[in-house]
Amino acid sequence: MIRVLLVDDHELVRTGFRHILSSDPEIVSPKTVSTYRHRLFEKLQVGTDVGLTHLALRHGLIGN
Repeated sequence: MIRVLLVDDHELVRTGFRHILSSDPEIVSPKTVSTYRHRLFEKLQVGTDVGLTHLALRHGLIGN
């Protein structure tokens, strides 16, 4: 099973990718977060195999 973490500040994008990835039986229901801070916390907490990240988040690393 592949554990995926989606990081994007747009809920519509996160929802769309989660829907697409959920249709693959090899992928565990993808986790989604909206800031890098949340991404780091989730990664440490649940562990992921793949991270799909928006590189130019509005809120950047600190989530302001």
